[in-house]
Amino acid sequence: MLTVKQNFLETIHGGSPDRFVNQYEYLKILFNPIMTHSPAPARGEENVVNDWNITYSWKENWPGGMPIHTPDKVVVHDVVHWKDVVHAP
Repeated sequence: MLTVKQNFLETIHGGSPDRFVNQYEYLKILFNPIMTHSPAPARGEENVVNDWNITYSWKENWPGGMPIHTPDKVVVHDVVHWKDVVHAP
């Protein structure tokens, strides 16, 4: 069995790789259950809070949902003590 690097080099040089690379494999990270369960704003929605307690808004003229940073919505006030405040959903 070839290493990942050897397999890649065989593929691009027209050799005989022992397996083909799945070019969409990285998408598994993007579409994990936490991200699909966490609500995101639709166009025109404002102040949607996701599972991580981050508030998003998507106003009409914006290209997409943006996190809202106002003093009352800041989760971590002191970076040194972030472990005391941030908890996974």
